[in-house]
Amino acid sequence: MDNLTPKRRAIFEFIRERIADHGQPPSLADIATRFGFASRSVARKHITALCQAGYIDVTPNQARGIRLAERLRRPEILEVPVLGQVAAGAPIGPDLDIHEQLLLDPSLFRRTPDRLLDQRRVWRGRQAQARPLGLQPTGHVALDQCLPEGGWPASALSELLLASPGCGELQLLWPTLARLSAEASRIVLVAPPFIPYAPAWQAAGVDLRWLVQVAAEPADALWAAEQCLRSGSCAAVLCWPERADDRALRRLQVAAETGQALAFACRPQQAAHNPSPAALRIAIDTRPAQWRVLKSRGGMPPALPIACPGRG
Repeated sequence: MDNLTPKRRAIFEFIRERIADHGQPPSLADIATRFGFASRSVARKHITALCQAGYIDVTPNQARGIRLAERLRRPEILEVPVLGQVAAGAPIGPDLDIHEQLLLDPSLFRRTPDRLLDQRRVWRGRQAQARPLGLQPTGHVALDQCLPEGGWPASALSELLLASPGCGELQLLWPTLARLSAEASRIVLVAPPFIPYAPAWQAAGVDLRWLVQVAAEPADALWAAEQCLRSGSCAAVLCWPERADDRALRRLQVAAETGQALAFACRPQQAAHNPSPAALRIAIDTRPAQWRVLKSRGGMPPALPIACPGRG
């Protein structure tokens, strides 16, 4: 290091220590803060000089793309690429950019990383996780048999994608709602598109004492549904949002987890083309009358549709 100035030698030692202590290199902002530089551009000049001198390598367009040069790298360090973040529901391609490199001590693995799989510390992508069955049955045997949890995903958001409003979402949900009301659990309808017809709900077995309707403007419907889910006093919340982006649906999913409730968002079938954080997505067709499971957390959706019982 005789060819380095004292400042650059100190920066190089800082980089090496940070990698050894934290398993990842510092960012330009970390270096600027550590050495009191006025801006990251000053840190970048020193990093460029270290790279030209052969002490480090730099991967472009990475926040932490600094690595020790090959000749200085300890042989026992393993490099693990991090591919970054992928939006829920979006396909994962084979050509994702490497977001950063994590440098790990192989002693963490002792012999091989396979031991993590043997100890079940890593989830295998195509391996369905074992879940307790029947916690929230739909009341439709054929549908329950196709769902990984044997029913609705508990404390989660389910999307019902409709050919048109009122095309059969209540017929799908009534057995569940009847069971919940029989358990003296509150059910909330947020801004339904039609006035609920009480005799039909009673005929379906729903105890109306536990049914609540919330009137809300379209702009406030998602907020109202989220508050009901978070309250912890509702067993199921149904809403019919006219427009809902990924962020809004994710808030409903988090609210359902927080309040330990079933969340149902009834949306147009055109929404099936967009990714969604919902744990379950079911399309309701009218011609023919059938249900199509488009997404099911914890398992592969069935290849064939399910005929709606009692409908032609």
